[in-house]
Amino acid sequence: MKIMINQKEVGQERIEQWRKQRIYKAAKILNLQLPNTDNTEIIDQALLEAKMKLTYEELIHHIGTKLKWSQCLMKWAAKWSKKPRKRAVVTIFASGLTAASFSIMLEKLMLEKTNVHKRVNLAACPDHYALQPHDSKLEVIETAGNSPLPTQFFLDLGGEAEIEEPRDASYPFQTVGAASLANGCNIGGIRHQFRDTEKGLEARFCVEFPSLCPDSLIKEHQLHLAAEWSRWITWCTEHKA
Repeated sequence: MKIMINQKEVGQERIEQWRKQRIYKAAKILNLQLPNTDNTEIIDQALLEAKMKLTYEELIHHIGTKLKWSQCLMKWAAKWSKKPRKRAVVTIFASGLTAASFSIMLEKLMLEKTNVHKRVNLAACPDHYALQPHDSKLEVIETAGNSPLPTQFFLDLGGEAEIEEPRDASYPFQTVGAASLANGCNIGGIRHQFRDTEKGLEARFCVEFPSLCPDSLIKEHQLHLAAEWSRWITWCTEHKA
């Protein structure tokens, strides 16, 4: 697997280093005591098991105040931001998976509510707290980039009207959607595009943020994208029909 950010290849070591930092941040947000070890795999697993045990109501009880604050901030950022939006973009090349099969599996992962999917989605990134479908909308609770607060938003999958990133016809498959807060305020969106290569898959992931979001947040969110999508692609490759 080859991961590209700003035309430069990013090694797995850098992503794992980033993941480790974020595990500690997420544990702090959930007020969770992690095992006293330097082993990333062990603390990653401990964080995942703690999240799996939490009901949605318990999660909101833990982080509800933080979500209210972040909603106020994002609403303000969306209101006062000028166009164009800022974009976090990552491209991943992977073998052993076609764009068509990845596209189908991805839709199932996001929109079919099962315990297996919940585990895969929470494990993809330490900054994930909830990814749950409501018909064609996906509720996401996650920390973007290096934001001090997690955010709750709703992805209207298939809704392209709000998206600035143009469709590239050379990518036959895509996942696209506008992101809104619970009160309906639009804060950005996604356009992820996929195509086949000789060896497998090329996937271009793009997330749009209000232009008032700091560049450091965008830069960190590119590592978030690299971390989550490399795991999702690996899972899809291992579980393809």
